[in-house]
Amino acid sequence: MAGKDRDLKKVRKITDLADICYVGQKNLKGLGDAIACAERHTGGEPFAVLLGDSITKSAKPCTR
Repeated sequence: MAGKDRDLKKVRKITDLADICYVGQKNLKGLGDAIACAERHTGGEPFAVLLGDSITKSAKPCTR
């Protein structure tokens, strides 16, 4: 159980680094439509679209 508590603390620390928003599409119309649905949550600021099936680890972050 101690390992799970440690993992939970790590996850909570990571989630404090960014505002994460999940947007679900009412009708599946593709990735472009999903991004358009999320755009209203950005306040006109730049944002990143992160797809869970294509995560890459790099010394230079892709969002830099």
